[in-house]
Formats: sequence, C-alpha cells, structure tokens
Amino acid sequence: GFSYKAVIFEESGVLLPAPHRTATDWEAQSCIPAGTIQQAALSGGENSLSLQYSRGELTAVEFLQELGQQCFEIANARVPVHSFLWDLIRNEMIKQLPIMAEAAQCIRAEGLKTALLSHSLCLGDGEMFLPLDQQHFDVVVESHKEGMPRPNPGIYKLCLERLGVQPQESILLDSSSQNLKAAAQLGMKTVKVGDPEAALKELETHLGFPLRGFVPYTRSVRPGMEIPKDRLQKYLEDVLGAHSTAPLELREFDRGDSTRSYLVKFGGHLLVLKKEEEEPPDGPSGPSVRREYR
Repeated sequence: GFSYKAVIFEESGVLLPAPHRTATDWEAQSCIPAGTIQQAALSGGENSLSLQYSRGELTAVEFLQELGQQCFEIANARVPVHSFLWDLIRNEMIKQLPIMAEAAQCIRAEGLKTALLSHSLCLGDGEMFLPLDQQHFDVVVESHKEGMPRPNPGIYKLCLERLGVQPQESILLDSSSQNLKAAAQLGMKTVKVGDPEAALKELETHLGFPLRGFVPYTRSVRPGMEIPKDRLQKYLEDVLGAHSTAPLELREFDRGDSTRSYLVKFGGHLLVLKKEEEEPPDGPSGPSVRREYR
C-alpha cells in the first residue's frame, strides 16, 4: 500500500548479466577449463579482483589485466578476457535487456522515476561498456566517475538526491547482497535479483501494477476504471471467432478526450476499446462513442 516514487536499477546482474554467470558456455566453446573466469574474478575473499574493482581499488584497465593474468595462471593458457567481456556479455545483454527495459518503461508510464547505477566499465580501447538505452532512465549515475564505488552509501544518497526522492520512496534492484544491505540501511526498499522473472514479480507486488505489455501513451488501468476482462474476452471470442490461451491484456490510454480509451491485446489482435462516461464531463463534451460507432 506504500506509494513509491522511483525505482533504481543496478547495471551488472540486473540490466546486464553478471560475467561469471555466463562464463561456462563460453569457456567450453573456447576450450578453457570450466570455472576459470569465476575462480579468477571471485577467489581471494575480500581481496578478490571483482571486489577490488567494485571498491575502486583497480581501474577497469588494471582489472582486465589482472583478470587475464589470473586466468593464465589457473588455465596455463592465454584467456582472451576482452573477448569474453565484449562479445559474450553483449550477446547475452541483447537477450536479457528487453525484460528490464520494458519494466522501466512501464514504471515511467505510471509517473514514477527510474535511475541506472553503472560501473562504467571501460574495455581498454576507450569504449565504455554501457550498451544500454539510457532514454529509459531519468537519472544515470556512474559510480567510478563519482569516486564512490558501491557499497559506499554515498552513491545511493547521490542517486536519491538527483531523483529528488527520499530513501523510503525508492526501490533498488541489485544482485549483490552487500549492495542491498548498504541501501537498506539508508531506508531504501530492496529487491534481490537472481532470476529476473522472479524479481519483476516481486517488484510488481511492491508497486501494484504490471511491468509487462508496455505500449507508448498507455498505462495500467487505474482503480475505478476497470472493465470485466472475462466478459470482454468472451465477447471478443464471439465477435472475432478467435480464441487465445494467453490471458487478455488491458491497458489504459493516458491522454485523450472525454471517453475512456483502452488498449486491448487479445491473441494476435491489438484493439482500441472506447467506453463512454456514464455522466458527461464538465465543460465542452468530447466525441460521442455512439456517434463514432455510427
């Protein structure tokens, strides 16, 4: 029942897959011993290369050099880590990004703000590893540029300040328990992202509206504006002579005239449904549904 005003997306492990999770297939294809990259990046506990980089103790170039050296010592062979981070992650990102990109669009359609927290990973050739569509976010905060690597609470405070919201008005999506703990201590709501599908379902529960089916200029159906979907589906089945195993989806056009306008997704059909208000609105009347129908 709480009214949130902003959702913050961590880049790695949320909008882009964490590198060690996608390494297994790549290692098999490249004839590299399984687990080499994960062991190189995560071994050493608090002094692991991954944590040193996230704390800002290693630059992106140094991280990649050290990772390549560690992989060489483990596998006794040269491991092209640049190729792994660029080719494989970029390909995996194409598969995973649409789910979160659509969620961000749905969130903004409801009037909430979105933010992206990025590591600003540079691949050593001057190209920044941020292949995301930044137009889906009101605020982009790159932790290395700000000199506040996570889980430094300052990076979350900066993000909240730029969003113009209080900690308790925000939700953070992150795959790192350490980062989530730091954010929660500030009073932010947190959602741990292991499986993106499960994380989005949890986020939908907190927000109270669906995060799928985005169409420009539409939003989820507001309370008091609902239409009986089961009756509508039966009507469309009769009129169109079509049946669908997927449930009917209904969204509301966010702008328009005095009539209620809805977007209906039913099977392979995209339809606009217009419903006349029970009582004419104040001021000049809008188009009549009955007249349009005639």
